[in-house]
Amino acid sequence: MTNSSSTSAPQPDRLLTTEDVALILVMSPGTLRNWRTAGRGPRALKVGAQVRYRRADVDAWIAAQTEADPVDQRRQRAAEIGSRPMPRKRVQR
Repeated sequence: MTNSSSTSAPQPDRLLTTEDVALILVMSPGTLRNWRTAGRGPRALKVGAQVRYRRADVDAWIAAQTEADPVDQRRQRAAEIGSRPMPRKRVQR
């Protein structure tokens, strides 16, 4: 029997560490800590003195970021504007 807990992918029902979530989000653990203290990033839990994350909360946060992608919002707004006639500018004489 081998100890694969340090090399295996996180299980869906297991609470994730800051390092686990940082790997998932491809960022440094320090950035994730800063986000948590600023009220950004995935929802975190305190288990005693330890910070943990539920995988479902991380996945939901990722989905919310994808839905709120500013580039996509700008493209959508541009498409909406492009489908309407542009107002004519008045020329001051």
